Amino acid sequence: MTSFSVPKPFQKFNSAAAEKTIVEFIQNTVKDSGTNGVVLGLSGGIDSALVAALSVKALGAENVYPIFFYESADDPSQFDSADFRDASQICNQFNLTLQKVNLSSLFSEAFSAAPSATPSATHSSLNPVTKNSISAGNLKSRLRMSLLYYYANNNTLLVIGTKNKTERLTGYYTKYGDGAVDLDPIADLYKTEVRLLSQYLGLPESILSKAPSAGFWDGQSDEDDFGVRYDQLDSILYVLEKNGQKLPKSGSDELNEILKMTNLSEKQYESILSRMDSAKHKQKLPDFPKIS
Repeated sequence: MTSFSVPKPFQKFNSAAAEKTIVEFIQNTVKDSGTNGVVLGLSGGIDSALVAALSVKALGAENVYPIFFYESADDPSQFDSADFRDASQICNQFNLTLQKVNLSSLFSEAFSAAPSATPSATHSSLNPVTKNSISAGNLKSRLRMSLLYYYANNNTLLVIGTKNKTERLTGYYTKYGDGAVDLDPIADLYKTEVRLLSQYLGLPESILSKAPSAGFWDGQSDEDDFGVRYDQLDSILYVLEKNGQKLPKSGSDELNEILKMTNLSEKQYESILSRMDSAKHKQKLPDFPKIS
């Protein structure tokens, strides 16, 4: 079984209680909506794998519809990748039927039609340091979500989200992309807790040990984007949450203690705060003028 660093604040995490709460939440949300079940994008990563497993426990496999999105110019029937194999393994484990959707032509058409499109923004192997790669990745996320909602509307389903608490607090998701869902069952679980619950539920080793990625370009890694490990990031976010988002002053004993606990530099700490501040708009509804 994969071992990973579990920061002290999460060492008493109760996986059984979390499972019960989330399963009941999914059951009640679907029942109250009058829909037939849920559809989700199953990427082969740990977050979507966990949501698929919890959805099956809540609704039964016959009411959970996973879709695997991919890009390939090759014969779709011959398509294969590590992510697809992991997604397929989850479906085999929980008796789900996986649908594959090749988005190559849709992505190409969308990128070429976009006013700001450039030759460097027309393929999945985008340079991760360019602005084009980020906007292209966001467009991909929004196109995937549009198709999930199309499928949901046609089959009277809810779109279930896969965003975790670490992503929610740092804004590490696409507004109106993977952030646009009907219910978000793991949005109050830090990434560390996602790993613990996934391990508790017996998810495949290949998924537990995989480097988390949004899949925006080849080789993209969440932790590379953050510049810190998830266990460090979660520790910082936990302290901030427990302090009511009150930020320790630079050079203070409190901040020095936090940096020592997480093995972070002050520069890394400031970078995390900057990311959280710049993403605040994602957690608000659109503003509108009050007329009456």
